Amino acid sequence: MNKTLLATIPIFPGYVSFAQDTVVSNLQHLTDNRQFDTVIEQYASAPDRLSAPALYYVGYACFMKQQDDSCLKFMDLSIAKDASDHRAHFIKGSTLNYMDRYDQAIKCFKATVASGLTMILNRMI
Repeated sequence: MNKTLLATIPIFPGYVSFAQDTVVSNLQHLTDNRQFDTVIEQYASAPDRLSAPALYYVGYACFMKQQDDSCLKFMDLSIAKDASDHRAHFIKGSTLNYMDRYDQAIKCFKATVASGLTMILNRMI
C-alpha cells in the first residue's frame, strides 16, 4: 500500500503540468485563430486554476476585445504568477497607455524591456 502511494505521488505533478500545457496550447490555438470570445467564455470564469501563460492568453483576448479592466486583471494575475514574461508587461502597458494612464504604462514598458533582456541573457548562458 505504502509503496503504491509513494509511486503515484511523483507522477501526479506530471499530470498537472500536462493539463496546463494542454490548456495553454488550446488558448494559443484559439487566439491564433482570433476566437477571442471563445477564450473569454471558456476560461475567464476560473482564473485561479490557470497558469501564468494561460492567464496571459485570457488577458490578451480581453485586450483584443477592448475589455480594458478585464485585461488588466488577467495581466496582473499572470505577472503575479510569473513576472518574467515580457508579453504580459507589454500588453498591460499598452492597455494603460490606451486608458491615458501614461505613468503606469511607462513602468510596464520598462518592466517589458527588463524581463525581455533577462530572457535573452538566460538563453545565451
